[in-house]
Amino acid sequence: MASADWLDAASVAAQLGKVPGEVTALRKSGELLAVWLPSDQRFLYPTWQFDERGNPIPEVVALLTLLRSPNGMGIGVSSTGWGEVEWFISYHVLLDGLSPAQVLVSDPARVLAIAQEEFAV
Repeated sequence: MASADWLDAASVAAQLGKVPGEVTALRKSGELLAVWLPSDQRFLYPTWQFDERGNPIPEVVALLTLLRSPNGMGIGVSSTGWGEVEWFISYHVLLDGLSPAQVLVSDPARVLAIAQEEFAV
């Protein structure tokens, strides 16, 4: 789960058969999570939001919407991504002490249900 393994836009683009600009559009529309690295002046995409075939896990869109909503963290779409990442990598009592990132690939519906319970009104 280390950020050293996270992908840049070019790597995600190659993985998805897209160009980097399309990956940027997916990030800006809330379909992919990326974190801004000011020292490198670039975004990195956590690998745990992709399934075993390298495709984005569909539930990530709903998760990001919840996290960025006023009932969630209220950080909006123009986030640097770090707040969302903190939620994904923090251990959660409703996930038996695992983090959402650890459970996301094997049981994305469970992670989404936990987020809905935590953030929906």
